Amino acid sequence: MTKYEEHIELLEEIAQANNNVKVRTNELLTQYFGTDDADIRLINSSDLFREDGIRCE
Repeated sequence: MTKYEEHIELLEEIAQANNNVKVRTNELLTQYFGTDDADIRLINSSDLFREDGIRCE
């Protein structure tokens, strides 16, 4: 395989991983703002901070 093809495959993998992160972040934010349960909010805010550096207050 040429280096060009390897680069294209790597870029495709990065794009897919980035898309998965966006989906996960959206799911966590939806759960966070969609509940009044303090425990669920705490877990989701912790995951958002750990995975994406997003702070929910």
